[in-house]
Amino acid sequence: MAGDMAAQKLEPFVDWAICPHAPDQACACRKPKPKLILDFIRRDGLDPKQCWMLGDKDIDAACGINAGINGAVVREKANAGAHTYFATLADFVETLA
Repeated sequence: MAGDMAAQKLEPFVDWAICPHAPDQACACRKPKPKLILDFIRRDGLDPKQCWMLGDKDIDAACGINAGINGAVVREKANAGAHTYFATLADFVETLA
């Protein structure tokens, strides 16, 4: 997978964030709330139109959409509901070229 990304000349992942709270803690950073994404956008001066939230669940794509960025589901079965769907991360990367 990393080789595919390198071949497309994509930068490696250099940062990440997690929500350390349990679902019942009603925090501001748990998906589908957009706090963690918005923090990255503000901190790094990112253009939301160029950003994507990818995940294997609908809640991941919804989180991106709630943050005002693109959201998509990446998984083997084409069951992405209303969200943009990619079968693999390599399929997503191909759309960026």
